[in-house]
Amino acid sequence: MSIFKNKNFTKKEAANESLLKSLDKKQIRYVSKREPDGETIIGRNGCLNVADGELIIVCNNEDVFRGKLENIHAAFLMSLDGVVLTHKTETEECTYVAYYKYYR
Repeated sequence: MSIFKNKNFTKKEAANESLLKSLDKKQIRYVSKREPDGETIIGRNGCLNVADGELIIVCNNEDVFRGKLENIHAAFLMSLDGVVLTHKTETEECTYVAYYKYYR
């Protein structure tokens, strides 16, 4: 915990940041991008990485998504099988769903 805190940094933002950091090194089956007409799979067999204040989704040795942590909102799926990531930029808002890999 730091001595100097940003007044605008709320509990909600702190919880979101800790959720995003907990996703580091998480193995995923596939990632889809939600669009108005449905979901499109953009990558398979990858992992979520958090580095240098960015969330990076790597599938088959390619970056399929990269975004700053402060621009991303994360929420677990109700089944806890994955996570929904909402990325906001100045021009648009994109939603991605990453489904975790199972080890049975």
